[in-house]
Amino acid sequence: MNEHTSTQCLTLSELAQLRLAFERYGTGDGFWLAYTDILDAATNRLGCDRNIVNEEMRNAFRKWAREDPQFL
Repeated sequence: MNEHTSTQCLTLSELAQLRLAFERYGTGDGFWLAYTDILDAATNRLGCDRNIVNEEMRNAFRKWAREDPQFL
């Protein structure tokens, strides 16, 4: 996602951290540790639950894959 895409629960910084973790660790433990930390932080925000945050993360990955064929 970029500056022009809004999310309800995730911050731009969290999205950047998520992408960096995936690029650095793939689907290894480092990625899942970052994913869990971001998920926990975002679900503490008013109106945000795990389902909403997980959906935002999935949408971010779909968008990155569409924009950059080398991403996945």
